[in-house]
Parts: sequence; structure tokens; C-alpha cells
Amino acid sequence: MYSIKRLCLVLALAFIVIADVLAVQTYIQTSPIYTSEEGSDSSIDFAIEDYCIQLGLEPDSLAMNPSPSLLLASSSYDYSITPGDTFSLAYTNGNSLVTLSLACDVNNVITIPSIGKINTAGKTLIAVKSEIEKRVEGFYPYSYPIFSLVSCASFNVRITGLVKASRDVACWGLSKLSDLAIYALPYASTRSVTIISKDGKSTSYDLFDAMQNGSLDPYLKPGDTVQFNRAETFVRIDGAVYAPGLYQVKPGEDVNALIDLYARGAKEFADISKATIKRYEADGTMSLGLAEGSMTLQNMDCIHVPATTASTAFVTIEGALSSESANLSAARTASRVMYSFFPGETIDTLVRNIAGQLTSVSDLSSLYVQRDGQITVFDGESFLNGKSSDFALKSGDKVVIPFIQLFVTVQGGVNVPGTFGYVPGETASYYINLAGSFSQTSLKTYNIYDKQGNKLQDSDPVPAQAVIKVANSTLVRDLGIAASVVALVASVLSIILDGQTIISKL
Repeated sequence: MYSIKRLCLVLALAFIVIADVLAVQTYIQTSPIYTSEEGSDSSIDFAIEDYCIQLGLEPDSLAMNPSPSLLLASSSYDYSITPGDTFSLAYTNGNSLVTLSLACDVNNVITIPSIGKINTAGKTLIAVKSEIEKRVEGFYPYSYPIFSLVSCASFNVRITGLVKASRDVACWGLSKLSDLAIYALPYASTRSVTIISKDGKSTSYDLFDAMQNGSLDPYLKPGDTVQFNRAETFVRIDGAVYAPGLYQVKPGEDVNALIDLYARGAKEFADISKATIKRYEADGTMSLGLAEGSMTLQNMDCIHVPATTASTAFVTIEGALSSESANLSAARTASRVMYSFFPGETIDTLVRNIAGQLTSVSDLSSLYVQRDGQITVFDGESFLNGKSSDFALKSGDKVVIPFIQLFVTVQGGVNVPGTFGYVPGETASYYINLAGSFSQTSLKTYNIYDKQGNKLQDSDPVPAQAVIKVANSTLVRDLGIAASVVALVASVLSIILDGQTIISKL
């Protein structure tokens, strides 16, 4: 009998567990944030991110209770006098030095003995310093007053709304509204945060706009209450955009605004016409369709911007090109690869895209394109430096990257003129010695020209494909010509004289 009861109890417990599991499974599958149903895009997940991350802030960089900084307050143009701040005032009265310790009371008043009261409400430290020093000089001419901040006070600000718990948070004169973002829950609004001042005035601030576009991020005041309101519209965007992520949009904003203002625009090869929207309906169902630019966004919309379909157009790249894993010993072997390009892509984009496959012997400055039997030469190095080109690629083009010719030519007044192997870092004297040094006719001066014909400094290292022209003396050549002329004249005269002798004998 006891065993039967025990068995019934176990079966009842098992039934309860099974029922609970089925209930949970049913809830998950009908929940509006469930995204793993068959046919859905699992890359789009609608998890709500941390409040600070939504603002573009790093949570770890925000202090829970920032400590007042005397140095920061003294050097800031924005620091406002806070009740509890203490100061020192020093000035001369005749032959005496007067030093006073002062404080700002709860009524925002600083009392200076023998001089009077200074109202500091809403005034910055710089403004109060100027006012007090002028007033002291009015009472005591040539007193040279110096007013200084000695310590900064702290005060409490109340936080309420979508926070873990309403509480008082310690702040100081340079604490801003964004400093309290660390206390907000993920579902709090980044677009409407309310500050209620001690006199009951309520003001709403857009923290997202402040962080992203530099709008007002107000300083907090004693007696303020900060209320984090509930967010209205969360949307997510991913795909071919510059800043994919989760955003809180304003009522009435559309898909175009999400792409251009929030996601910082579509990438170069984005296909906006095929952008899709995953939308959760009020009845819990999910719909998927094309996202038109003027479509007004709703809460929990997911936008995906695809890239343009891969191009079927190709060009051939040949020459001094290698795979990223190629070593330098293999870099002298010519490669031939097929390069797929998008419609309208230009030669400068191609060069930047293959930059990682160039080798130390790639002569990018002599790059050329063969098209329909014609050759067009480009300075590919300028493309790596940011220069653009309007030369659009065409299917069937052949892009050739020549090898750097590793030699140096020595001409002129040397004993063995010719072409010699290039050695990086060597100067002209090295190659002149390889050419047998200066000849007897050399003036022992030379000029260096790079492969473009530009003259280089004599002391510079000689680059590959350079030409060294050593100057020859013309004196020996001129003497040789003169000697030849003299010999010729002597021969002519000898012939003439011999002829005259023969004639006279006849």
C-alpha cells in the first residue's frame, strides 16, 4: 500500500514537471523576442544591450561615486560654486597681510567679514573670484587680493524610474547627467531623461544626442532628482552599414533615418533596395518583408541591409604578385590571379584591395592595364597614398604589375662601364668601383638619375634602376683630334712638296 502511494506521488510530480516544461516552451515560442523559428535570420538577435553601451559609453569607465577634484575645478571654466565649497582670501591692509577662510553656505552665500555678502547662486568659480577681488580692492585700494578654492563639496542627487533601486547618489560640481548612466536599466530611455530641480522645474534631455552629436549634457545641481523614463521604440540594424547595432529612435522616424542618422550610412556596396525588415506584430506573430525607406519604424523592428550580389565580372592580374603567405624567395615568380570587381569599380580601388599581396619587388609605379590592344600606365603608389582615379575596370582587362629590375647602370668615365647588381643602401662610389673605378679621362664627377630621369643627390643611396653618369674630360679627345688634323695637314704638305720636286726635275 505504501509503495502504491509512493508511486502515485512520483507520477504526480513527473506530470507537474512535464507540464511546466511544456508551458515554458510554449511561452518561448510565442514570445515576441523569440527569433529561432524555422526560416528566420538567426543573425538578427533582439537582446537589449546595456544602457551605457547604447549611449556609446564604456560602463567600466564610469565611476560609481566620482571624487571631487580640486585641480580640475580650479582649471575649469564651467565649475559652479556649490554649497559647502571652502575658499581662502588673502589681501594686504596697510602693512598687514589679512588671510581669511571662507565657505559657501546652503543659501549659496559667501560672507566676507568687514566687506559683506556675495550671492553665488548660478555663478561659476571664475565669475565669483573676479567679483570678490574687485570688491576687496574697492574697500582696500592696492590690497592685491587673491581668492582661491580650497576644497570642493559633494552633494546628493536622487535617481528614480528605471533604475535598480531609487537612491541618493553622491555628485559634485562637475558631475554631468551622463555620469549617472551607469545606474539605468537597459530598458530606460536614452532619448528622454528628466531632471527635476529642487524648485520643482522639470526638464527633459536627449542623452543619446548629447553623446553622439554633442548636444547638451547638463551639470547636476544640489537638490536635483534624475528620472529615467521607459524607452518607447527599440530597433536593430545590421548588415552593410557603418554602425550596426541597437538604437532607440524617435516617434515617426523611418528606415532612411535609421540608416543615415543612426547607422552612419550604408557601405559602398550595400543594396538598400533589398533591405528587409523583421517586424513583430501586436498578436505575437512575426512578418518579414522589404524595408522601404519611408516606412515608419515600430518597436522591435529589425532591419537588415544586404551587400550587393557578388559580381561575375573579372580582370586578370599578372606579374609581381603573391599570396599573403608567400615568402621573399618565391616573390620573383610571376603570379596570375583572377580578380572579381563590382560595377563601376576603378583601378585605384583594385590596387588598395590587393595591397596585402604586393611584394618587395613589385614595381607599382609602372603598373599598366592592357585593354583592346592598348596599354594605359598608372602610378599605383599614388593610389596607396589616397589618390583616386576615374579609370573604371572592364571585364577582360589585364592588369600587369612589373618586377623591379634590380640593377644599376654606370656610364661615362669609368674603366668598365656597364650594368651591375643592385645592393640596397649603397652609394655611387660602390658602383663606380664595380665599374673599375674612374678612367684616366674621367673628371671624377658624376650625376645620379632615377628610373624616371630625376636627378638625385650625390650622397644619397642609389635606388634600383638608377643610372650613374661619370663625366669624361674632353682634353685628351681634343688633343687627339688636333694631332690627327696636324698629321693630315703634314701629309698634304708632303704630297704637295713631293709633286713640286718632281715637276722641277722635268
